[in-house]
Amino acid sequence: MFRILDILFYILIIITIAYPFLQNNDIKNSQILVTAGEGFFQTLDSSVDSTYHFQNEKLDIEVQVKEEKVRIIESHCKTKYCVKYGWLSKDDNGKIVCMPQKVIIKFIGKKESSIDAIVG
Repeated sequence: MFRILDILFYILIIITIAYPFLQNNDIKNSQILVTAGEGFFQTLDSSVDSTYHFQNEKLDIEVQVKEEKVRIIESHCKTKYCVKYGWLSKDDNGKIVCMPQKVIIKFIGKKESSIDAIVG
């Protein structure tokens, strides 16, 4: 019924379909980009656990990096949505945003997924 070439053909198709899912897209040395307004930016190493305090005439926030995650500990804005956001990990595609201070915190140096959408 099945010839050897048929079996090899089906194995090749299965490997071709499964290959993108078996790839390791994790990059160990990802960095954290902190931007504020138009002129301020700072990159932080996500593998170094530390607390950073950024302060100038328009900016006053405290950022914690721990176990390749980041969060804002303290912000001197009224709403404190950025503090309530909690931890952002390098696997998340989101950002921590503090609108009153114009702060955006996100991970850089990670591979993006090639899948745009999933239709169910």
